[in-house]
Parts: sequence; structure tokens; C-alpha cells
Amino acid sequence: MKELSVNEIETISGAGFIKDGFSNLGGKIGDFAFKQFGEHMNVNVPILGSINIATKFPGLGKDVGSQIGGSIGNKIETNLSGLPIIGGLFKGIFG
Repeated sequence: MKELSVNEIETISGAGFIKDGFSNLGGKIGDFAFKQFGEHMNVNVPILGSINIATKFPGLGKDVGSQIGGSIGNKIETNLSGLPIIGGLFKGIFG
């Protein structure tokens, strides 16, 4: 039998839906911003010359945005679960 990771446990239990929503939104915002400003992100490397970060790491904006959004969503979930009425509701619904 396979041991479940924390992400798999949260997915099965339904927990983390606020975090997931913020993570998805952050990923979309990060990806959009990275595509808009990516052409201006050039780094001069002595031996290699000028390297464009957006070309070298095309998914970086989405990854960073998802991490930031997930962190914000996690904070919101933690604070909501600490409130007496809402926290009890969360625990009752999502176990």
C-alpha cells in the first residue's frame, strides 16, 4: 500500500480549496506578468553573452506566482480555521 503525501491527503479530504484557488490565480497572474516583461529580462554572462531569462525559463512566472498565491491562500485558510464559528464549520465539513 502506498503512503500518501500531504498534497494527496489534502486533495482527498477536500482541504485546501482556498489555497488551490489562490495558487491557480497566482500562477495565471505570474505567467501573464512574466510574458509581458520577459523580453526585458536580459542578463549579461561573461562567457555566454546576453541571456534572456524568459527564454531560458519559460514557466518561471507561473511557478513563482503559484507559490506566492498558494502561500497567501494557506494563510487565509489558517486564519479562517482559527475563528470560532468558521473554523468549526470548516472542521465539520472537511473533517
